[in-house]
Amino acid sequence: MEPLRCPLCRKTLEPTTGRHGLVWVCRVCRAGAATLPILRQVASRTFVNQLWQAALHHGRTSTVMCPACAQPFTEFAGASAGVNAQLKVCVRCFWVWLNPEALSSHSAAAPLPPALGQVKTVVHRRLLASRPPRSERATS
Repeated sequence: MEPLRCPLCRKTLEPTTGRHGLVWVCRVCRAGAATLPILRQVASRTFVNQLWQAALHHGRTSTVMCPACAQPFTEFAGASAGVNAQLKVCVRCFWVWLNPEALSSHSAAAPLPPALGQVKTVVHRRLLASRPPRSERATS
């Protein structure tokens, strides 16, 4: 099986297994993905249902392609969808992609919604866990 490529930087996505299951992370651009079943474990039912319904009924075709099926993600624009624009959803593979901005630290002026914060925490922990040991990292 060919490795999955990050849809943003084209580097290899790393599958990492944690307490909630498999999460895919890109250590280069610091983005990541989780599947809908993983989201169901960490986010409220209301959030997951709203995300899925928005993807089916209010999303638009993205220029970013799903690494699993090579079909375009569905993305969101504006408050009308009621979903954070930093998320992209593949309605074919049930993947939810978090852009690097979604995983970076946010200021108090722009806090993440609680459910997205939970998803961010799961993916971010996998990013940190997948880092090479300090002794193997390049020093500048």
